[in-house]
Formats: sequence, C-alpha cells, structure tokens
Amino acid sequence: MGNQMFQYAMGLDTARRLGTKLALDTTHLRSNWKRQYSLGLFNINDPQVEGSEPTVSEACLPYDSSLVKRIKDGDVLLGYWQSEKYFKDLDTRIMLRHRFFPKGKIPAAAEDFSNEILATGERGVMIGVRRGDYLVSSYHGVMTSEYYLRGLSALGVQKPILFVFSDDPVWCRRVLAMELPHPIHIFQGDVSVPNHLGREDVDLWLMSQCSNFVIGNSTFHWWGAWLSTRFNVVAPKNWFASSKEDPRDICPEHWLRV
Repeated sequence: MGNQMFQYAMGLDTARRLGTKLALDTTHLRSNWKRQYSLGLFNINDPQVEGSEPTVSEACLPYDSSLVKRIKDGDVLLGYWQSEKYFKDLDTRIMLRHRFFPKGKIPAAAEDFSNEILATGERGVMIGVRRGDYLVSSYHGVMTSEYYLRGLSALGVQKPILFVFSDDPVWCRRVLAMELPHPIHIFQGDVSVPNHLGREDVDLWLMSQCSNFVIGNSTFHWWGAWLSTRFNVVAPKNWFASSKEDPRDICPEHWLRV
C-alpha cells in the first residue's frame, strides 16, 4: 500500500500542477497476486484505466526535478516516486491527508486502541517493524533491535510508551519487548498477520495518532508517520541493505536519520 500511496501522491500533485485530471492504471495490480489495488480503502474516486503504455519512467531513486519539468498533460507515469519532493504543493498535501483517511467505518476495536494511544499524550511512540519478506531480501534488509534503541535515544522522549506495528509480532514479543526497557503494546498491524483487523487503512490511521515515531525501512510505516500532525520522526539512514540505491530523498529533511 505504501508504494501505491507514493504513486498516487505524485500523480495528484502533477495533475493539479498541469490543470488536468488524474486517472489510475491498475492493470499490473489486477494481475499481480502479491500486490492488490489498495487505494479503494481511502477517499479516492479517481477513474481507473487499463493497458496504458508508460511515456515517462523514473530512472533512479533520488528526486529528479528535470524529469518532473518534462511531464505534460496526457503522459503516463511509471515509477515508485518515493520522495515527499514529488508532492511539494501545500494544497496537495492537505488533500492527501484528507484522501488517505479510512472510507469505511472504523472498527470498535481500533477506536479503543486509538483511545489508548491518545491517552499517552506526548509519551506515545509508534515503532514500525517490517520483517516478513525482508528477511530473505538482500536488497531491503531488516532493522535490528539496536536500531530501535538508537532511534528511541535520538527521539529523547521521557518515559516513552511504545506502540509497535509489525508483520512479525512474534519476533517483537520475543526480542524487541525484551530489549526495549519501556512499556510496550504490540499491535498486529499488517494485512499478512492472522486475526488482524484486515484494514490497512485503519492501521495507518492508528499509527498517525501517535506523537512520536521510530519507523523501519517500510513505505507503509513512512506514511503512518507522514499522516501525523507531529514531526518527531526517526528513520533509518540506510534505507536499503543494497548499496546500489541512493535513499537520500526518501525521508523529509526534518526527520532524524540514524
């Protein structure tokens, strides 16, 4: 879902800048069993099309201002667009925060969990742990418990209360909860986890209720932090295990990198 949100944000900002309409080509997602179209969970009603041939493709990861300047009305964009710099316009950002809100009714269990988070005030810290398929990926890699300890130290929150969102709650209970010396609540916040609410949109909403964030190298958790009205965020300096990628533009400049 996180990657789709970046793609939508880039498309929306570009369409508004050019004074045109946005359409979403979901062909690949309809035929890819690993990834499904997820933006329908949000307040997004842009028309969908199929079979479009890309006319503008992202060549590499860092923000490319020259590519943005070349885009014209009618172009079909292909890429991940993983940078806030692709949606700079303030009005676009306000629209995104409205559109990336759950469209369906928020379950009572999630409302209860939200109240728990809000009750912690400035002490609440969202911890984002992505493992799952990253465990066997030499490209992405996983964040260690040492990273989260350093992240919490960088935040400087006194007596933090941790809310962990992860696709591997077993590891979090067995390892992370033992090594982080703070009160910790582990939420099965990933669609791949059995008995999960089954609502990625609600997961993001819950994350955004926190006052502070230590995220892993996950675009899903990136958006959980970005959708918050708070700015106390720690993210990995080395977003990828692979040295082939340049991650310098993935995170907003005001986020801390450790």
